[in-house]
Amino acid sequence: MKEKFPCIECGLCCYKVNEVPEVKYLYDVEKDCCRYLNCNTYKCTIYNNRPAFCNVEHMYDEYFSHTMSESEFILINLKVCYQLNKEKGFIANCQKLAIFIDELEIY
Repeated sequence: MKEKFPCIECGLCCYKVNEVPEVKYLYDVEKDCCRYLNCNTYKCTIYNNRPAFCNVEHMYDEYFSHTMSESEFILINLKVCYQLNKEKGFIANCQKLAIFIDELEIY
């Protein structure tokens, strides 16, 4: 069964594009984040046409489906998202993410 990544649309991963070689070209020095992130809404302005690397489901299918289960890959990504939110002190987001993480770790 195909799973969908439960993105909470916090935009924090978009502030890390300069650290990822595959999407470093998207980094806007003046904004200190992805050039396509709307810094007011934390929404991607090209979401429907975003690079494949920015799509968790695509990344799993393309690069990780032969090394781990889809649930494991989603769990890893959720834990990274949780850590980014924890570093920013976004407690409400951490609580949402913890629910998703708990649900995946049970199964």
